[in-house]
Amino acid sequence: NEPYKYSYGATERFLKSITVQTLSRKNLHEKIDPLSIEEVLDSCTDYMKSRQWHKAEAGYRQVLELEPDHPLALTRLTPVLLQSRQFAEAQRLARRYVDNHAADPNAWRLLGNTCLTSRAFAEAEAAYRKALELDGTLADHFCLGCALQNQHRHTEAINELMIVMSARPANSQEASLQKNAKQLLSQMAHA
Repeated sequence: NEPYKYSYGATERFLKSITVQTLSRKNLHEKIDPLSIEEVLDSCTDYMKSRQWHKAEAGYRQVLELEPDHPLALTRLTPVLLQSRQFAEAQRLARRYVDNHAADPNAWRLLGNTCLTSRAFAEAEAAYRKALELDGTLADHFCLGCALQNQHRHTEAINELMIVMSARPANSQEASLQKNAKQLLSQMAHA
């Protein structure tokens, strides 16, 4: 505070710093703070692990309200919606994810899983074929076999399931897929 500062025509001002918060500690703008997205996603993951589907859904929806095409929120909200039997909404989100990430095989897998769960077998078939075209896995062959079997296209389903059976399992998930494929083939043989 030197007196010479007034020699240059400065005007003296006083600043006051205040903090505003609500009693509930909620954001005043009705939306989450953009800087807290990662924290919200982490909380939602914890809610999913503890099977608190409604809380997870609410968190993911808040993220999507702020960023409508957030990839992690889209991919994680879709299974939550399937769990709560909101099939149409889950398909809509999976399609939106595919629209934004058409070159990602995981986007097509998500759409295929969503369609398979909601019994839209023809759409599931198309999605799994696209995933196989981009970067296929044994799970894609198995799920495609399931979609074909549910459309009563048994010869094609058997071909897909035989691909699963003939592969050498690289992990326990693939070994489980082979067990399930064997069981499905057995069911088709007895039908």
